[in-house]
Amino acid sequence: MPPCILKLSKLSRVYEMGGHSVRALHEVDLQINEGEFVAIVGRSGSGKSSLLNIIGFLDSPSSGRFELEGKDVSVLDAESRAIIRNQRIGFVFQSYNLLSRSNARQNVEVPLIYRGLSSGERSKSVQHALDVVGLSDRSDHSAQQLSGGEQQRVALARALVCDPSIILADEPTGALDSATAHSVMQMLKSFHAAGMTIVLVTHDPEVSANAERIVTLSDGQVIGDTADPFMPNDATTHTSPPDALAAPAHRLSALSQTDEEHTKKLPHTTGKSAISRSRPLEPVGLSLIAGLRIALASLWTAKMRSALTALGIVIGVAAVITMVAVGRGAQVQVEQQINSLGALVLLIEAAPQEGTGSEDRIVPLTVDDAVAISEEIRGIEVAAPVVSGGMRAVNGNRNRWTTVVGITLDYLLVREWDIISGRNFSTDEFRSHAKVGLIGATVANRIFGEQDPVGAVIRLDHMPIQIVGRLAEKGQSPNGYDQDNVLLVPMPTAKLRLLGTQYRANRHAVRYILAKVTSDAEMVTAQEEIKKLIIERKQRRSANVVIQSLGAIFAAKTEASRSIAILLAAVASVSLVVGGISIMNIMLVSVTERTREIGLRLALGARPRDIRAQFLTEALVLALIGGAIGISIGIGLATAIGTIADWPIIIEPFAVILAASFSGLVGIVFGYFPARRAAQLDPIEALRSE
Repeated sequence: MPPCILKLSKLSRVYEMGGHSVRALHEVDLQINEGEFVAIVGRSGSGKSSLLNIIGFLDSPSSGRFELEGKDVSVLDAESRAIIRNQRIGFVFQSYNLLSRSNARQNVEVPLIYRGLSSGERSKSVQHALDVVGLSDRSDHSAQQLSGGEQQRVALARALVCDPSIILADEPTGALDSATAHSVMQMLKSFHAAGMTIVLVTHDPEVSANAERIVTLSDGQVIGDTADPFMPNDATTHTSPPDALAAPAHRLSALSQTDEEHTKKLPHTTGKSAISRSRPLEPVGLSLIAGLRIALASLWTAKMRSALTALGIVIGVAAVITMVAVGRGAQVQVEQQINSLGALVLLIEAAPQEGTGSEDRIVPLTVDDAVAISEEIRGIEVAAPVVSGGMRAVNGNRNRWTTVVGITLDYLLVREWDIISGRNFSTDEFRSHAKVGLIGATVANRIFGEQDPVGAVIRLDHMPIQIVGRLAEKGQSPNGYDQDNVLLVPMPTAKLRLLGTQYRANRHAVRYILAKVTSDAEMVTAQEEIKKLIIERKQRRSANVVIQSLGAIFAAKTEASRSIAILLAAVASVSLVVGGISIMNIMLVSVTERTREIGLRLALGARPRDIRAQFLTEALVLALIGGAIGISIGIGLATAIGTIADWPIIIEPFAVILAASFSGLVGIVFGYFPARRAAQLDPIEALRSE
């Protein structure tokens, strides 16, 4: 007597539908032995499909006992049932249930993917299964390119590829013409002849006649069984070893049998070749690489939808990268401007008496005030008086409107301004009101071009000025003023020969004083003492000065630019959230569209966690691809802005890594709900969807 492979005892299945209980199966007793070919027949509504779903571990009984290979499997969870479906059950469906966008080889490969096999192992097994059904030459054809009979043979190969204990065929010839149906039945009979257990559901008497045993159902009960009436109902079953249905928490890493052994188990010969029932269940699982390939294939199939879905991520990441780069560039520029002007420099200007607003009451500052500040105020390293005015510098046929600045020898120390060629003014040139000058980079480039200006003579309103030195480039000030558009001359020269009309009323007056403080700690005290000193020196109550710290001004500007950069990045990040919502919506639509595919994958052995991982991977890949494109566009856009606007652009690796990480996080967060929904689909209901 062959050992028992399936045994149902008092098994019932009740469905709750609209508040009513519908009994599909009622206390069914059925035993199927290894190597049998059993046909389950009955009219529509007799319970055939419900029975097949339970035998195929797509459903669980409401009550009763269900044994597989001597082990009670009545109350297994969804993951355990998936493992058994993958390793013990081979499904052949009436409607073939092939993945329409995949070729024959890829369809046969599906159960092996969820078994965790390597691509090499999968390839060998798939090729052999296709050889068995005679479709090796059609392996690269898509399901849509195959005839109905060929599609069903692909389904047969898929059922065989995992070397199942039982093949379940649900109306396998229902969608075929008579000739093709006969061919498929002959193939199933050959599988049975090779020792496989076949359970077939049909309503066609001609099809059921091919089976060696016919079980008839009516109203959820077995009313007929052509099995040997002398076979005892409590026939001794062959019990598997204790680990025959090992705990399903592990993952399958490889097939244990060699290709030769696997070939022997596939039905290519006649005669009984008993299937080993001692083969334990092996851990299964979707590998990372296989999951990634499935995700990429799915996204590639719907290229336009994938591109539109990723667009939100692309825009968000590009905006973040661009805003951060531009904002960081602005901060660097301000820092450079602070350094060029001097962070520890005080700007001292005469101002009207507080509350009057009258310029007539302004008491001007003088050179002597600068000397007093430098000598009497603790914490002041040096102070430099300054006079200035606009004039046109001319060299031949080239000219440039520039700022002429009258300075003392201390001015370059306060400004920390270097002379890159030539020399500084001498003491004698100050005393003699010499017509000499230090030229800024902008003026030199404009009126001298490539020529070295040192030693050359220019004219300032018909006054000849000899250039004795060229200043280092300073760049723009925070207010947009070009610091290099200057010509420095000795202060006596500026007052008496160039700007005399501006200082005719008071030849000792200066426009402002720059004072360099020794440290930040002295900054506040120095400002207070300078103000007191000026009032005391003027001996006039109307005397007043305005003292500004350039470092404080530009530090505030730096903080403002940083705040703006953060605000812009935050606004840009909203695009990422919108992109994430777009991913979630599209993935939900994808779950709905692919419900049948999900049901098929579950039926072929995918665990709920595998489906969840698959859809999460798709969302993550979509977000990362969008992030990568967005990073490229963001870097390109930031570079273009810097080039066109002549703006410093700083693209920091941290910002790029943050944008990429955030896009991946968006994919995971917004992809989880659709993935969870897909994993919770009932395989039976999913397979029935259109």
